[in-house]
Amino acid sequence: MSTAVVHSLWTTAADPISKIDAPKIEYAQLSPTLIVVGAAVVGILVEAFVPRKSRYHTQLFVSVVALVAAFAAVVALAADGYGTTKAHIAAMGAIAVDGPALFLQGTILLSALVGLFTFAERRLDPETHGNRVDSFAAQAASVPGSDSEKAAVKAGFTTTEVFPLLLFAVAGMLVFPAANDLLTLFIALEVFSLPLYLLCALARRKRLLSQEAAVKYFLLGSFASAFTLFGIALLYGYAGSVSYATIAQVVDGTVTNVSPALADTMGNDALLLIGAAMIVMGLLFKVGAVPFHMWTPDVYQGAPTPVTGFMAAATKVAPSEPCCGSCTSCCRACAGTGGRSCGASRSSPCWAARSSPSPRPTSSGCWRTRRSRTRDSSLRVSSRPRRTVSRPSSSTWPRTRS
Repeated sequence: MSTAVVHSLWTTAADPISKIDAPKIEYAQLSPTLIVVGAAVVGILVEAFVPRKSRYHTQLFVSVVALVAAFAAVVALAADGYGTTKAHIAAMGAIAVDGPALFLQGTILLSALVGLFTFAERRLDPETHGNRVDSFAAQAASVPGSDSEKAAVKAGFTTTEVFPLLLFAVAGMLVFPAANDLLTLFIALEVFSLPLYLLCALARRKRLLSQEAAVKYFLLGSFASAFTLFGIALLYGYAGSVSYATIAQVVDGTVTNVSPALADTMGNDALLLIGAAMIVMGLLFKVGAVPFHMWTPDVYQGAPTPVTGFMAAATKVAPSEPCCGSCTSCCRACAGTGGRSCGASRSSPCWAARSSPSPRPTSSGCWRTRRSRTRDSSLRVSSRPRRTVSRPSSSTWPRTRS
């Protein structure tokens, strides 16, 4: 069968597309991330058009204003109720705007602001050729020890590209804890990882050691990203979707739409356990947790000190919520309850009940087990302190206490 015939079969079998709906993006709820991304783009334009002597102060001003404005946007969203009663899913199901996401975003922005000040510090190191220097190479493109590097040091050049790189990394970290599906999670993971690979190679002193650390971090990080992507593929084969809500429904057995192409693999517990384990493996690598911490000594030693401090703080905060959620979901799935936190995802009624200060709804499916356990009054916890009674081994032990 020729290629034209196959193409005609596909085009005639598919339904005609009458209209493509425009995506609905809640820009106000995504304002913290958009502010940081916009400032990073402005930083790139500064590197292209602003004279070299003015770049340092311009980049520092833009970065500080962006981080402060993003933190103010997070506080405004939390004060407006998006952390409690107005918690919802934005960006067509890709981003969750809720209490945990806003809290972690605020923590990341504060850590980034402190890291930015360490990036810009120029008073601790002694002056070189009458110029104040920072912790970064004078000219990153120069070969270590070459004449061009010596000329750049003598001229007082600085690598001001570190400021937009920092902002791009922070933008990825802001999306990471708010991701509502695995695809968004992986994209955010790569967005904040790639700038860190570059920042690790920009040390002013011991440049060869710094570049070696960056290469090691890049190679091991690529392996970790590959494991994460492989785990996402396995979970897609298990649930037929990368959305947290759909995966939770498949675990609970309440899914309604079954893909014919994945009918043989959906609900396979082996895919769930192996895929979740591989995703957790990739997240633990980014955190630097045991036993996936073998990269931290070399990278932390070779990277510039401000980058080491930023990585030791911010990269621990960003993957913590997805990592804990994945572990909880997998453990509860094995126990038979399924889903993240009693089988619920951020788009389920249970997650809305958790985010809402109102009483928990009795019609939510995630509270069936807990409600059934409390139907019998004998199972309710008494207000009196419980006494510890040691029972003898005799089988005639009375079942009532005096």
